[in-house]
Amino acid sequence: MEEEMFFNRTNIKELLDCDWSPELEEYIVTMRGEITKIDNHFGWYYISCNACSKKIEPANGVYNCHICNRECKFPLVKYKIHLKVKDKTGESSVVLFNVVAEKQLDTSAHKLLNRLSSDDNDVPTQIQSFCKKEFIFKIKLNNYNLQEGLENFTVSKVFVPVENLEIQFQSRKDKKGKSLLDDENEPKEQKTKRLIIKKAADVSFDNLEDSDEDQHVNDGVMSRKRRNIIIDNDEFSDEDTN
Repeated sequence: MEEEMFFNRTNIKELLDCDWSPELEEYIVTMRGEITKIDNHFGWYYISCNACSKKIEPANGVYNCHICNRECKFPLVKYKIHLKVKDKTGESSVVLFNVVAEKQLDTSAHKLLNRLSSDDNDVPTQIQSFCKKEFIFKIKLNNYNLQEGLENFTVSKVFVPVENLEIQFQSRKDKKGKSLLDDENEPKEQKTKRLIIKKAADVSFDNLEDSDEDQHVNDGVMSRKRRNIIIDNDEFSDEDTN
């Protein structure tokens, strides 16, 4: 979970400025932000078909699903909560769908809707309690975001920030940035001294133990490989690499 919280960590500005590539159909990032507002322009829930989960609208009191091409007798109430979020670099909007929102609120949209009066169009207090809280959002970017350049980023998971882990992550990030900056400013002749190049390191099959993969090598045939090994002092671990 700790690795997942920092996977491809980005900020809002970087998220909004990211470039689309035709090879990318989907991309996962994480972003830390404070919820500033519940955007209720589209409501906080929708009615879906119980078979295909697509949104359905009533017509004369009957819910018909155009995907399944039949009447939906048992429609479901599901969350779709639009949130405004901010960090030090900017503001944007994200969407919590049913699975993620239900886990955070610990109740279903159906139960929450039943608690409201028929003329109450306001956002329930349970959802309003999200405001002024900070979360780490795992965001799934798709063509809607990357190609069309539209926001309303889909949240696939929500984490509560762990401050000591955040400090450690920022410290590693700052050190890596300083190391890269030092490399840019370092004279060219000094950079070459930091590379250790071993050329023509011979590897003989005589010194290797026989394995199943080596059975096809005929006895008495000497094979040699030549390899170049380049060792650089600036190594980054997997957890530091975005």
